[in-house]
Amino acid sequence: MEDDEEFPPVLLDAPDLNPGLRRFWRAFSDLSGDRPVGVGTGLIPMTAMLAYAKDIDGDTDPQDLRRFVRFVRAVDDEFLKAEANRNSKPNAEPG
Repeated sequence: MEDDEEFPPVLLDAPDLNPGLRRFWRAFSDLSGDRPVGVGTGLIPMTAMLAYAKDIDGDTDPQDLRRFVRFVRAVDDEFLKAEANRNSKPNAEPG
């Protein structure tokens, strides 16, 4: 957000995020545009997650890369569940 923009009310009421988890939330947000879109919303590709972890976060250790993918995938899985639930309701608006 720009400095002169106001936060939407939903963000003002959002819970605080553990500082150690912010990088995964930021990565999920940044990578959401990399997901394939067709009949439905697809998973964020692992190749995009690994490239992000290496290029943006500087991760090179295999254990750190696995952890990064696991955390971002967990957020993405919850997002996809919420999307599926929202889209299965009658009169759901595309999103």
